[in-house]
Amino acid sequence: MNHTGEKGTVRMFALETLRLSEEVEGGFENPRGFGVSVAALSDLTGRCSKFCLENEDELEELIKVLKDTDRLVGFGARRFDIPVLTSAIPGAMILRARTIDLLPIFERATGRRVTLANLARHTLGVELESGISSPLEWRTGNRGAVFRRLEKKVKVIGELYLLSLADMPWEYVVMEKGVLTRRHVSITP
Repeated sequence: MNHTGEKGTVRMFALETLRLSEEVEGGFENPRGFGVSVAALSDLTGRCSKFCLENEDELEELIKVLKDTDRLVGFGARRFDIPVLTSAIPGAMILRARTIDLLPIFERATGRRVTLANLARHTLGVELESGISSPLEWRTGNRGAVFRRLEKKVKVIGELYLLSLADMPWEYVVMEKGVLTRRHVSITP
């Protein structure tokens, strides 16, 4: 049993794509068209592993780690990250059954959709940079920036997950009637 009381291995998961939405025929309706540049997994202690998927050895290692993982935790992972991952790992859709996706859980609890950056800033006091430039940075060789941003992202997902297990609220800011309003909600994964 791990320190959350769950049996098995729990890992946080996120990835960065090779293409921007405007470069993919069908955009977000075609997640497999995005391709994967790098994936990151973090355990509950915050140790992070990154896998560059253009490297065959790292791709094989990622497949091995995913097979040995009982529960994946992501943010938008079931709707986007896992379908994107199938472009590199055929059959990856089977991971959806083992994935806790914090975004739809948040949406069901609040009726709202917010960004991970909003939750990171207002719940944890952590600033997350937008990953919108990651495909361009990856192609131009600025891979260090992509790795750092992705590592920070999986750590934030892990911290939010642990807060939810402890029944501690997440805070976020939304626009209501033209005014930015701070809200909080407890999430049960």
